[in-house]
Amino acid sequence: MGIQERRKGKRELNTEKAGDLKEIREREWHSLLCPERQSRTLVMCEWDVLSKEGRILKRTLKQIDCHHEDLSQFGGMDCKWGCEEVMRKRES
Repeated sequence: MGIQERRKGKRELNTEKAGDLKEIREREWHSLLCPERQSRTLVMCEWDVLSKEGRILKRTLKQIDCHHEDLSQFGGMDCKWGCEEVMRKRES
């Protein structure tokens, strides 16, 4: 199953069944305060979600894609990926 284009705030699901457990990959866009520059930025987070009968058992952050202007330009400022710690707090 391919992953489709989506808009901000939506989720993409890619499901695989293994017995009663379901593994889902979610991609979400979040606006957060960048720890590096103290300004709002947009990040895409990819999560692996393990659920059973509709209940989330485990949620693991797999990838972050930052869209901060100053950090995404070649030769721009360096990033310490402080937003990763912010998003990891949302893991269960």
